[in-house]
Amino acid sequence: MSIIGGIAGVFNYKQCEVLLEAMNQYEPDSFTMQQFEGIWLSCGMQHFTRESLHEVLPFITEQFIITADAVLDNRE
Repeated sequence: MSIIGGIAGVFNYKQCEVLLEAMNQYEPDSFTMQQFEGIWLSCGMQHFTRESLHEVLPFITEQFIITADAVLDNRE
């Protein structure tokens, strides 16, 4: 599970701090913050399963930046 926050367009770092404070109330186990051209993205990880320990968010390739807050039940 994750906590996702982002700001698109023109932003300043005070706005980013406010967003991080709001996200901290969910007590994430770890944070990842990325800044791209015109986008600031933060993902807070909450490790509820063994698989989530290996999860990397956002997932970044040369063409895409992907993040999601999703649970897959009955994986087998």
